[in-house]
Amino acid sequence: MPTRNLGPLVMAALLVLACPSTQNVNGALSPNQRPVLEGGLWTDARCSEGEGHAHCCERNGPYCLGFTDYNVGDVRVQGNRVAALISANNGYILALSDDRGDSWRTVPLGSVGGLAAFRPMALHLDEREVYLMVPNQEDAAGGGTVARTRPVRVDLASGQTTPVASDWFLFSRLPAAVKDGASVGVSYWPEDARGGATCTADLETWKPGQPPVRARALFTGPCNEGMEVPASNDGRLFPLLADVGGLQPCLFQYDAALNTVSKTCVPASEWPALSEPRVLASYADERAEYLRAFTQRGLSWAASPSLASPIPLGPGLPKQNRGTGGRQRYAGFVVLGDATGGSTLVRLRRDGGVDDVLLPRSPCAQNPEQSCFDPKNPGIWHGEYGDALWIEPLGGDEFLVFWLHDLAPGLNQYKGLITTSRERAAYRPRDGLVPYESLGPPGYPKATRAGAVEELCAKRLTCTPIREDFYQCVNRFIVHDGSKPNIEAALAAARSATCDDPVYTEPKWLDCLSRGGTPSRPDGGPLLFQCDFRVSLAGAACGTCISDVAVACTGSSSSVVPLDCASGGFTCQAGTCKKPGSCGSAGSTLVCNGDRAERCWNNSLESLRCDLLNMACDTNARPNAWNPCVSKQGEPFSTVWTPLRCEGRYLLWDLNGTHWADCRALGFSGCQGDRCVR
Repeated sequence: MPTRNLGPLVMAALLVLACPSTQNVNGALSPNQRPVLEGGLWTDARCSEGEGHAHCCERNGPYCLGFTDYNVGDVRVQGNRVAALISANNGYILALSDDRGDSWRTVPLGSVGGLAAFRPMALHLDEREVYLMVPNQEDAAGGGTVARTRPVRVDLASGQTTPVASDWFLFSRLPAAVKDGASVGVSYWPEDARGGATCTADLETWKPGQPPVRARALFTGPCNEGMEVPASNDGRLFPLLADVGGLQPCLFQYDAALNTVSKTCVPASEWPALSEPRVLASYADERAEYLRAFTQRGLSWAASPSLASPIPLGPGLPKQNRGTGGRQRYAGFVVLGDATGGSTLVRLRRDGGVDDVLLPRSPCAQNPEQSCFDPKNPGIWHGEYGDALWIEPLGGDEFLVFWLHDLAPGLNQYKGLITTSRERAAYRPRDGLVPYESLGPPGYPKATRAGAVEELCAKRLTCTPIREDFYQCVNRFIVHDGSKPNIEAALAAARSATCDDPVYTEPKWLDCLSRGGTPSRPDGGPLLFQCDFRVSLAGAACGTCISDVAVACTGSSSSVVPLDCASGGFTCQAGTCKKPGSCGSAGSTLVCNGDRAERCWNNSLESLRCDLLNMACDTNARPNAWNPCVSKQGEPFSTVWTPLRCEGRYLLWDLNGTHWADCRALGFSGCQGDRCVR
């Protein structure tokens, strides 16, 4: 919208009194609010002339005046001292507190040497002095531009700023941390590569009264003019870049103490589809990391090459968490906006869990979830997290929150007020989060995740030395559960096993488990195999029962196939495993029992396990490859089995709809051709 400079009106007066009982649009402020800055009054009665003019200022209409826009660009805490850099249109204001935000005084800074409005700047506190780190763009020797930064000292009495050196000399990016009284940053120099593939970086430190110290950082990475060096929570670990371009998106992390750079990459085909902004988030161990936040099917995730899988965040649109100076505006929490215009904060845990951060979204006394700004004009100001401009950690679970709200002095009058409050956060684990792996490959919204048998057969394709057709494998494990009374035990063993385990190296191992037996190698080697049962079968006749172990035979009495019926809830009858209860005549019509298709065959209940395909049972389905198993997503029926194929990290096939298995979730490195690969 058009703006106007309100001049001295925005250079606020000294505010050190107790918080007044000011009434806002939606009620009084909470009693722990402390005023920082009361801005100029903006009034324009023409906004109320006739119906439809209430929001003319949002539409940038010709009858609307500008509005002073406040923002917090950086906050630093040193013991009980707090400094906040506040921008107001084309001027800056320094707010200072000596009692951790209980009282404040302000120092107008003007435009700081004529720099354009909202030029990112950073703060540095040193004993009783305050310095600003002010950047400037210069032409680079190798072409393009490069940023230079110099510190300027602030005269707290007059607001005048004085450079501590005669030239711009420090940092190509703003300092990302203050550690042991020094501003610390990483300068990235793409022009040093002179068109090559490797760029250089320097670790720089500066203390007042001392020259800057620059040391060449051991960095090997892509030459990217858009390289970002964001904030470091501890002054040691710097997440240099989350590069989502090229064949190998990589995350670089510079360790200033060891002067080393670690790199984690994934193939571009396995990187999720990304469209949302990068988010700088902090974990419980204080390490900051760049994450790419994205949404799919109305849910959000945060991903980086260093993570085995994206972190589920839940519903909401992720927002950027950075201040104008590159630091984290919301204390390393991730901001999620919702459909109602509200927002929540979430905290990422190193164990992969996610917590809701319980902090108020508004300074209102009656309802901390209700905005204290003007609800009739939501386009004028609402922060990414309620009315909060900035959330600064004070240690432990205590935070200093900067708020912006409207004093609402009268109809069509706005008067911005910045306050602070000390808040103690609580955390509540988020339940019911949908893992990213459950969504499948991008571009297949109706695809079905593989069932247990399909995952088993997908692993056998990679693990088993003797290649077996995928569909033959599936068919062998989903029919006649009476002949495999303990199929669940076999599937559980296969799910947790690797390719080197006997479940996959010994072809008979799974068969023994599915029949309820205990597989072993008596000699401890690969030659002998034994499938033991809890009863002795010596001298047993075919078609008999020993306890609930069926003595089944194939071909002749010399081929005994014992079945431990009780292991799967069956009973033994005439040498076969049968479900308890009666069964009708042979060849009776298929019926659905949940996701199982059942019928009687030779007076024994026979099942087709649609549930093991993650499919539903429907006896009205037309004939197809797996009748009566149908897709739960309503995808069309299949009349033939299609060849398997890869989509990034996913293995896909068609069984009455597209099914998929995540090769990385199965323990493999990825997918290639028509199978997962180690």
